[in-house]
Amino acid sequence: MTFTPSYSDKRHKPKRKRLVNVDCVGNVFWFNYLNHHKVVAEFVEKLNVLIGKGAKELVLDFSRVTRQFFPSVIVPLTGLIDALKRDGVSVRVRNWSFSTISNSFKPSLFVPGGGEAVLNSVWKFDANNIYSLNEAIFNELEQCEVFPKGVTYLASWSLNEVMDNVLNHSGVSEGYIMAQLHRKSKHIAFCVYDTGIGIKDSFRDSERYHPKSQVEAIKLAIQENVTSDKDKGQGNGLFGLHSLVNQGDGKLSITSGEGSYLYIGKVPKTYDGIVSYKNLNSHTCIDFFVDYSTEMDVAKVLTFKNIDYKPVNLRIENLEDERGNIFFKIKEMGDGTGTRQAALKLKNRIMNILNEEPKNIILDFENVNVISSSYADELIAKLLVDLGLFQFNQLIRLRNLNDNMQIVLQRSVIQRFIDSYTLRDDSLKFKDIPNDKFNYTPQRNVSDVGLCGETYTPCSQHVANMGLYTATPSTKV
Repeated sequence: MTFTPSYSDKRHKPKRKRLVNVDCVGNVFWFNYLNHHKVVAEFVEKLNVLIGKGAKELVLDFSRVTRQFFPSVIVPLTGLIDALKRDGVSVRVRNWSFSTISNSFKPSLFVPGGGEAVLNSVWKFDANNIYSLNEAIFNELEQCEVFPKGVTYLASWSLNEVMDNVLNHSGVSEGYIMAQLHRKSKHIAFCVYDTGIGIKDSFRDSERYHPKSQVEAIKLAIQENVTSDKDKGQGNGLFGLHSLVNQGDGKLSITSGEGSYLYIGKVPKTYDGIVSYKNLNSHTCIDFFVDYSTEMDVAKVLTFKNIDYKPVNLRIENLEDERGNIFFKIKEMGDGTGTRQAALKLKNRIMNILNEEPKNIILDFENVNVISSSYADELIAKLLVDLGLFQFNQLIRLRNLNDNMQIVLQRSVIQRFIDSYTLRDDSLKFKDIPNDKFNYTPQRNVSDVGLCGETYTPCSQHVANMGLYTATPSTKV
């Protein structure tokens, strides 16, 4: 009797054969995927054949791509298209259907204050915009998600180091960058690319280091205190990035010329024989993601020569007033005060700041005439519930609310409390206890609540009569 395996049994189920990533028919490249590390290699291999035959017109077709795209593919592909155009090759992109990515294949230098979304797009950076682009990326990230302590600071520091390396060591004046947030897997992904001289040749003027291959050069570059030029840096950028990926259970891929280094699952691997576009002297692509599901230890990542690096969060510092308070002028936020989404962006930024370090935060509504109930609920009422009344009173101040906005706000707060808490027999029982070291008891006098500013005065007498709640320390531990 012949045994026929059941394909419901995973042990016998045949593996589904993956299509090639890129097909080439004539001068048309048909892309099947944009989420696999081999896409760029397959494209370059077929590209070199066509360029070798003297092709001057190319078409890139993306009609077959139905799945997600990753920065590790989009960024180097964008840089290669720019390189082809510089070589006089006409490149036409057709059937691009991803509306979430706005300017890929036509990257422009980032201009601060332009109001454009920066995630999911490829940007050029140079010495004039490197800081403002980094700041814009992480401001937008912190509007999208609340991150555990240390995550955005370390990711921002690492990204800045990688971008700065391009400007100092690649021999070119600009590079390409893309950032992407993956909420489902809790990853932040980045890719930085340049068409410069490559990591190996960046050591050519070094008196101490003389790597014989790109792989050897990459392995040197990720070591502590290794740099090709001490006048341009201390050599801790890629070492710090490697430490971040190691602690954050992420992935790091560095490809330069024909060499590649991959670090994933805390296991390093190296590869030789990577195919490069024949008309480029070299190139470098640094692709990494970090897992933001847990806190990260800044001191552990940024310890060089056994000396702790004491970080200064410039993005937070730039928001401080002369008294050290974080100051948000709501009128200048740009998203308005009419939608829940606008409020969520600001609320997420506030929570990210408080996760990094407790700061007094002032929300100034000067020259704002109207706020919607959904905006008041998402920003103020939910902050109050999430932080708890005691912490809210300690950290959050509201200024310049007009009478109508105060009424909208107070109604939203009361409704949110009703939705979040259950009152029985004059005692307050929480569905979700914000802090297990506090019991909450009714308090009729709201003059010390501080919801309306630094003077701690009630917003309106009718709300005072309705009653709010203050926190008293519990004797339970």
